Amino acid sequence: MSGTTATRAQVAPTESAFYTLVADYCARQNGSGIGWTVAPGRDSSHPWIVVRPDGASLPSQGWKLHISANSSTAMSVLRQALPVLIAERASFKVADSLQTLSLLNEGEGGFSQVGKFITVYPSDDAHAVRLATVLDAATRGLDGPPIPSDRPLAPGSLVYYRFGAFDERYTQTALGLILPVVSAPDGTTEPDYRGVNYRVPDWVEDPFLAADVTSAPSPPRQLIGER
Repeated sequence: MSGTTATRAQVAPTESAFYTLVADYCARQNGSGIGWTVAPGRDSSHPWIVVRPDGASLPSQGWKLHISANSSTAMSVLRQALPVLIAERASFKVADSLQTLSLLNEGEGGFSQVGKFITVYPSDDAHAVRLATVLDAATRGLDGPPIPSDRPLAPGSLVYYRFGAFDERYTQTALGLILPVVSAPDGTTEPDYRGVNYRVPDWVEDPFLAADVTSAPSPPRQLIGER
């Protein structure tokens, strides 16, 4: 979530549509005394517009929200989600262009990244639940691909969630993979796997289930004759 305040001139014209919308909206909030930092995507290795309220500090890990979109709905999704994110003073990032979003949805960044147009970093569990429910209502009726690594908040929702690392702590697995890590309550760490299936550490309680804003997933169907 690192980044510095940026001017619109720092963004290439072909990548400025999302940035312009976000920067202009945040600038209006800055005028009302609420400060925001908006940093454009740097290059292909970091193609994200990073947005955070001034003075905000994030936990090292927690429930991360993703909002799905495709090339035809991305601008509408951003327009609907942006007022919620700003009102809730949420830190978030947005794919910096339609080209970046298309590459993500085609699996160019790995299949775990499909659909991840907006990533939201709530400050705690209660913030995550509140954001998820309001963002779900704000983006209902719009389309986006399923996000394989996450759990959908509800059928037809564009809002997905997973537990994972917010900061940049890494470990190397026995197979040589470099992965982010999360910390258990006893201080031990484990890899934050970001694959094509939803995974959550055994020691984490799902606050969305606890708040009754989502339902438990159906158990997997038994295979008969490998079907």
